Amino acid sequence: MPFDVRAGGLERLGKRRWRKHTLAVIALLRAALEPDYVVLGGGNAKKLGELPAGTRLGANVNAFAGGFKLWDVAAADRPEGKTHDGLRVGRTRLKDGRPRALARAE
Repeated sequence: MPFDVRAGGLERLGKRRWRKHTLAVIALLRAALEPDYVVLGGGNAKKLGELPAGTRLGANVNAFAGGFKLWDVAAADRPEGKTHDGLRVGRTRLKDGRPRALARAE
């Protein structure tokens, strides 16, 4: 069954079924990517109600900055907690010591 989490899916499925689809997609992404946390954005994100653990709402304006940080290989060499361009740098290395950005590219 395809998941439709777009605004059109909300209209087509109704809020209850759309929420079920969206929560299923969040679970699949968490299992596949193993992120520290998931940030949801978009106009309908607030319609989800209670969010799963490790998930929070965020502003779309931060999406590009976060995406660039994710793939910034130079950031992998900065110590945790240091700032760059006003953005907080989180955990940049995996437990085995590999830079997070490089491990995601594999």
